Amino acid sequence: DMLENAVAIERQFYAPEQPELLRDSLNLAVTYYLADEREQAWSIFTDLERKITDEDEETLVNWYFFGMLKKEMGLIDDAVFFFLQLQDKFQAAGLAETAEFAFLLSGLADAYHLQRLYFKAEEAYNLAQDLFENLTLTDIDEYYQLLSSRAVNLEALGRPEEADQSLEALAQIPAAKSAYANGLANRAALNQVK
Repeated sequence: DMLENAVAIERQFYAPEQPELLRDSLNLAVTYYLADEREQAWSIFTDLERKITDEDEETLVNWYFFGMLKKEMGLIDDAVFFFLQLQDKFQAAGLAETAEFAFLLSGLADAYHLQRLYFKAEEAYNLAQDLFENLTLTDIDEYYQLLSSRAVNLEALGRPEEADQSLEALAQIPAAKSAYANGLANRAALNQVK
């Protein structure tokens, strides 16, 4: 509510295209997204998509959430295209060795998997996993979910032994029980569809 109020006050002082107002509006869209208020987030993101041209770190990280929202809303082709554009921008900005870039690669991998482009998904999962591990981010939920999703993708590729290894690694981590259970359930569902 405080951010929403701040943006409303800024609208009284800034022109509609003023960078400060646009940046704060983008932050508000992310806040709505994280609060599961998807419609409000979507409305703001789509309004800002062509207005914001900044490509600083904060802006690029905030746009990642728009890609995730597109994926979650079933706009998979749009999400892949958006993630690929964002990937190029992260690399151009020198942000390819950050946790946020690992999250982006993981989101791209998930979108490729949803498109049934399992080889492309595996490539992106592999890059994301390597980056998480190089950054020593192996004790966070996003890493656990990546391993779980990658196991399901490996199963879809017909590589069940590697899927087993990925899930067994998760089984050894007490904090990863939810990701492990999700991986098992999704793998079982995939095998029923085959």
